[in-house]
Amino acid sequence: MIARIKEFLDQLLEPDQANRKADDSRALQIATAALLLEIAHKDEHLNDVLSS
Repeated sequence: MIARIKEFLDQLLEPDQANRKADDSRALQIATAALLLEIAHKDEHLNDVLSS
């Protein structure tokens, strides 16, 4: 799944070869963080803990 996300981001960004590795790593980190935040937001148990 991570490989598919990385491929998707590679297709969107298409940076030059010198910056490609750094950009790919950063884009993957951002995508992962966004997914984790969405999962945490939807987690009912987390909402219960934060509401207490």
